[in-house]
Amino acid sequence: ASSGAIEHVGAWMAGGKPPFGFKPEWRDAIQARQQAYRDWVKAFGLGHCLPGAKHPLGWHHQLVCRGTALNFVGLNSAWLAGDKHDTQNLLLTEDQISHLLFDGNGKRLDSPVVVMLHHPFRDIADGETAHRLLAESGVGLVLHGHLHDPNFERWQQPDRSGPFQAAAGCLYLSNTYPNCFQ
Repeated sequence: ASSGAIEHVGAWMAGGKPPFGFKPEWRDAIQARQQAYRDWVKAFGLGHCLPGAKHPLGWHHQLVCRGTALNFVGLNSAWLAGDKHDTQNLLLTEDQISHLLFDGNGKRLDSPVVVMLHHPFRDIADGETAHRLLAESGVGLVLHGHLHDPNFERWQQPDRSGPFQAAAGCLYLSNTYPNCFQ
C-alpha cells in the first residue's frame, strides 16, 4: 500500500472506506487475529486500554495518582503481523501515532508519556518515521516486547534529548533464554 493510503487506515479500521490498495476483507481478518488480545484485556478489567476511542488500532489512558498525571499509550505494531516472517512488513503509521500522542490541534500531550508496543522499531517498516514522531511528541519511555534478550538504550536526538527505550522483559519455561524484566 502507498504511504498516502496508510494515512487513512484508522478511518478504515473504524468502519470507513478502505484506503487505495486495501481490500475490504482485510479489516475482518485483522480484527479476528487480534480478538484473543481484546478478550484478554477485558478479562483483566482493562477495557479502558482497548483500541477505539482515539484510534481503532491503539489506545491512550491517563492515570492520575496524587495529583500527577501520566499518559500510557499502546501502539499496535502487530496489526499486520501474520507469521514469523513479517519483519519490515509491519507498520505503526503516522495516523496511529498522531491520533494517540497529539490532541486534535496537533499539540503534544501535556504530561509525561510512556509508550508500549510489541515489536522493536528495527522490525517495523516505518520504524524510523515512528521513532522521529515519538521523539517530537515528547515521549519519555518506550517499552517493547518481542526480544529475547534484555536491552536498554537512549535515543540520541541532535539536541542530545530523546526517550529511553527498553525491552519490557520476558518469562520462559525453559532455559533457552534468561528470565528478565526492566
